[in-house]
Amino acid sequence: MGMGGVSVAVGGNTHALFYNPALLSRQTFKLDILPIHGAMDDDIFEVINFIDDHADEFENFGQLSSQEQSEFIRQSAKFDNKWVSLLYTPYLGLTVKGFGLGWYNVIQADVKVDQGIFIPAVAMRGYSDNVFSIGYGTHTERFGHEFDIGASIKFVTRRNIETIRVSAFDTERLEEVFTTALEELDDTSSGLALDIGGLYEYRVIDIGFTVQDLLQSYEEGIKPVVKIGAFTKLPENSTPVPIELGLDITDLFNRQGVGLAQRINFGAELNFLAHIFKLRGGFHQGYPTVGLGVRLLFIKADYAYFTRELGNRPGQFGESTHRVQLGLTW
Repeated sequence: MGMGGVSVAVGGNTHALFYNPALLSRQTFKLDILPIHGAMDDDIFEVINFIDDHADEFENFGQLSSQEQSEFIRQSAKFDNKWVSLLYTPYLGLTVKGFGLGWYNVIQADVKVDQGIFIPAVAMRGYSDNVFSIGYGTHTERFGHEFDIGASIKFVTRRNIETIRVSAFDTERLEEVFTTALEELDDTSSGLALDIGGLYEYRVIDIGFTVQDLLQSYEEGIKPVVKIGAFTKLPENSTPVPIELGLDITDLFNRQGVGLAQRINFGAELNFLAHIFKLRGGFHQGYPTVGLGVRLLFIKADYAYFTRELGNRPGQFGESTHRVQLGLTW
């Protein structure tokens, strides 16, 4: 994400299995173990601290004077109906020439202040995706051209916690409420999904496409997503340090009905000291992104800061997120 979220034609790691299975044809042995991979919204502490600092007002709102109620509503207005999130995603991936195996689990918890109609409260929701994938990619020649193709099958289990509106009386036990909801959560949907992809090398540029969820049986309403992308490495003798560039157009047929700028990702990665240190930057959904990476022996650490657009056009409802990961790689 520090590189703008480009992925369709970017190989070199086990995530290729999930980004574009055609990339597997170019993979060598690679093992990634990421026990720590999490994300946190930019203003989550501000929201949580507000809830904690005003626990008495939440709990005793009905006993406040009219002036005190008005002041509390005024202070909470900036947070009203604004979700903030915590996300945790352990990951395990293995690739060899042409083949890939991967697993990840996404656990996301959201919280917001809800001013309500009469009494303010706190709302919570969450979801968990457990995904295992196996894929194959190969190099082939058709119609006088050489290119790579691939396919992968995903086994998906999706669970959701529908929005819980925690009353003022319960605001001091938010952790207990959410923990109980997680323990009582049942599997809401599970099934299979098929991804396909292709990759074509045109001079020094790799051009790729992928269709995610071409066929799927784990949830109604999920439609295929078509992405295209390009990737290149600048000649090492032309720049002081190795530079990689990527460009993606996500959701090519715009099934979400958003502007083109919101579906374009662009990014660059600069490598220093024999690819030990990496500096990344780009644009994601019209917002700038930055990232850092360190690879030392078999240990790797990464950081990214980016913004997601929750509205229909860039600059409407941006939500900024910090993401970190720490793991082992061979």
